[in-house]
Amino acid sequence: MQCLQGADPERGIPRWAFGFLSELDRRGVNIVGLENPELQPVHEQFRTPFTTIAPNTRAELRRLSSDHDVVYLCLSPMEPVRPIRSLLPGHVIDAAIPLVSILYDFALYLMPEAYQTRPGDTRTYADRQRVFSKSDLFLCISKSTTRDAETLWSIPSNHLVWAGTGLNDEISKASVKGADLREFGIERDFVLVVGRADPRKQTAQAIRAFSQLEVELRSRHQLVIVCQISDDIRREWTRLAASCGLDEGQLVLTGRVDDEVLAHLYEECRLFVEPSLYEGFGLPAAEAAVHGAAVITSSTSSLPEILDLPESQFDPTSLDDIARVMTQGLLDEEFRSRLLRAGEDVRRLHSWEVVVDRVLPRLEGMGRRVDVPVRNRQWYLNRGFPANSIGRTIPTSNLDA
Repeated sequence: MQCLQGADPERGIPRWAFGFLSELDRRGVNIVGLENPELQPVHEQFRTPFTTIAPNTRAELRRLSSDHDVVYLCLSPMEPVRPIRSLLPGHVIDAAIPLVSILYDFALYLMPEAYQTRPGDTRTYADRQRVFSKSDLFLCISKSTTRDAETLWSIPSNHLVWAGTGLNDEISKASVKGADLREFGIERDFVLVVGRADPRKQTAQAIRAFSQLEVELRSRHQLVIVCQISDDIRREWTRLAASCGLDEGQLVLTGRVDDEVLAHLYEECRLFVEPSLYEGFGLPAAEAAVHGAAVITSSTSSLPEILDLPESQFDPTSLDDIARVMTQGLLDEEFRSRLLRAGEDVRRLHSWEVVVDRVLPRLEGMGRRVDVPVRNRQWYLNRGFPANSIGRTIPTSNLDA
């Protein structure tokens, strides 16, 4: 549940979890939310799929699971929280509840130089792998993530389900037709990138690639980047654009926008570009395609799964290749028609109905009644645990009164 309690509810992970849970709820599945009592409550916009939401404690787990067959669904094993026990508490392990974990991507393991930078990170993520690789079932949001799970965590294929990803109604149906994009400084046809200040997203690479376009073509377009960024990153990207020869106004940094404006940007852009080195799925590219944008993407990780059109892909490490496909996407009308036709199939291929059809039979076959054993303070003391470990190594949420 931590992914629904975090500081950034706009991330792809909480949006995936909410879409999946909403479709399970629509199918009549009884969903009980056990939230981390040490974090802020679940965000209001994510509460609708749950029958009830309660603290993730031993007593609540026993009360809520006493009369039902249950499965414990860990929505995001990779959440950046410590210690790991908050993701998989002792009372869950003690009860031997069937454990299902959702796997989004393996960036933490594939790019340790970017994501394992703090003291202890390497050990933390090794421990995370050790704990969660014992899950009874894994739901993977793309075929790429499924392959990574087999390769990096050595998970047997019969413990993996390619679930896929759906598109949430909030963005796929949103739009503000006629919104004045000039308030962002958008004054002509534009290339759109939805990025983050994250090295693997390669937002800066998009700026460099745009600068490689022929001067006359570039002069007729702007590069619009939608992204919540700090003032330091804004200055850095503005300086980069200038150093690459972009004129003032050719780079537009909108900051964060709401879903309605983002949908309108998808609809109005001349071309959508996804330059990321690695994605678990690539939600913005799929959203852009649903809104009628011509979409081109990196040829890496999960991104080829979105359109299933090889000619729409480029090598994200090559500025020349990005610029080549970008130029084709802006000028070649036959190529653009093929991009748009491929985009028409995205909603059919990537829907929550399809995802739950793949997953629900496996979940229904796993549920069982469980017994949550009594574990109070005295139980631990009688087994030699020091008194000062209670509340630290052994959190109070793991204790009966």
